[in-house]
Amino acid sequence: AMLTHAGLGSDTLPGWLVLLLLFVPYSLNLCCSILSLYLGSALSDYLEKEDSKCGLLASERIEMQADRLNGQDTCCVCMDKRKDSVLTPCGHRAVCSECGETLKARSRKCPVCRQTITGVVRVFDS
Repeated sequence: AMLTHAGLGSDTLPGWLVLLLLFVPYSLNLCCSILSLYLGSALSDYLEKEDSKCGLLASERIEMQADRLNGQDTCCVCMDKRKDSVLTPCGHRAVCSECGETLKARSRKCPVCRQTITGVVRVFDS
């Protein structure tokens, strides 16, 4: 009776049913949001473990090494081989061909400008 006076109930639908119908979509949205956050966290953990298995450092560490090795001819990922590849489309020469392909395969960004890597082109000195 009180819900009818407030405009939430009617003579044909009880007030509790109206409230339930209003509550269900919001509770489903909440459940989906919580599940999405959980799955995002689990995916992030999984990708981090996969990167560490193949010896790939975190993006932040690679970026710091790229800054430190600026002007030198050493790959900023493995810090072992010569820089012999250009990342496209940005054109930065910061990595060796193997590390460049690994970054591209793992959907990483350029360690210098953070642009998405679409290709790795090996360059040769003449």
